[in-house]
Amino acid sequence: MSDDTLDAAYRSTHYRVRLPDGRTARIRLDAPNPWMRAYLAAPDTTWAYLTACNPGSKVLPAPENKLRQRALAARLIAAGYDFHTGAGEGQPPGTWPPEPSYWVIGIDRAATEALASHCEQVAYLFGRSSGAATLCYTGAQDETA
Repeated sequence: MSDDTLDAAYRSTHYRVRLPDGRTARIRLDAPNPWMRAYLAAPDTTWAYLTACNPGSKVLPAPENKLRQRALAARLIAAGYDFHTGAGEGQPPGTWPPEPSYWVIGIDRAATEALASHCEQVAYLFGRSSGAATLCYTGAQDETA
């Protein structure tokens, strides 16, 4: 898959989060997410959306992804992060299997980069409650984060 094709796939994915009240919210890339400002108390709270599934953007069997996701959850718990489950859903439906993911509240960019790299991920989402979600590639330098 070319870099442009992969980037287009990430940008067309629907990133969903299951909130504690049972509602599902969608994280929109490069756009404000008003539900987030309402949900998070502090206006500048950082957050990340990442997965341990399908390292290198190569589909793995579901049992292996489940083990990888559990290991990521254990790391998040050990670090004391507040996080919620979600799923990245490739668009159009059926183009990529839904990826279980975590929306992690209060994590900084360096910690997110380290986790994503450890999980062999190509990319992750990062943002602040008061701003737009950004698609970040592991290993890429971004002065704005």
